[in-house]
Amino acid sequence: MLFLIQLLDNQQKAWFSGERELAGDYILKLAADRLPLFKEKGAEFAQGAVPAMAAALVKVVKAGANEAVTDKAVIELALSIVTVESFFGVDDAALKNRSFKVTVYENGAVQIDNLDQ
Repeated sequence: MLFLIQLLDNQQKAWFSGERELAGDYILKLAADRLPLFKEKGAEFAQGAVPAMAAALVKVVKAGANEAVTDKAVIELALSIVTVESFFGVDDAALKNRSFKVTVYENGAVQIDNLDQ
C-alpha cells in the first residue's frame, strides 16, 4: 500500500509531505485486529478515527519529532484509513495494493483519494 500524505497550511500550501510504502498484508492484519472495536463503537467512531490520527500526525510533525515518531504517526494514520475502509465494506483484495493520497487541511478536514481509480 502506498500512502502519499500532505499537511496543508491555511493557504492550502503543503508544509509537510511524506510518502510511505507499507506492506499490504501486514496493514490488513492490523486492521482486522482493530475492526471488532470499530464495529462495537459504530460508524461515528469509525468516521472520527481518520481525523483523530491526522491531528496526531500534525501535532507530532509540528513538535519536530524524530523520524521514528513521525513514521509511527504516519503508520497509525494509514492503519486508521484502512480500518475505516474495511469497516465500510471495502474488501481486502481491493485494499491490498491500493495507493492513497491523503490531504490534511489546516481546519482538520482530511481528504482521501484513491490513486488507482
